[in-house]
Amino acid sequence: MTDSERKRLDPAWHAMLGQVAGGISPAALINAGVDRALHLAASPDKQSELLGEDLSGLAATDPSGDARFSDPAWTTFPAKALAQG
Repeated sequence: MTDSERKRLDPAWHAMLGQVAGGISPAALINAGVDRALHLAASPDKQSELLGEDLSGLAATDPSGDARFSDPAWTTFPAKALAQG
């Protein structure tokens, strides 16, 4: 790759990163994610609370009111599991 090609690639790459990250530094996003994961790893009560919320949300999911799942095939395994997911 020539030097002029590299000079065109870098701005395009940085523009794409800016759009994906919403203008926030990718390093800052990674740091925030790691910080959250470390705090969550040190909080078993919060882990169980979040797990309970996730599981209660799954139990309350009823795809029958959604027109996309009106075909009777969605009521049998494994399609039913996909529809509830």
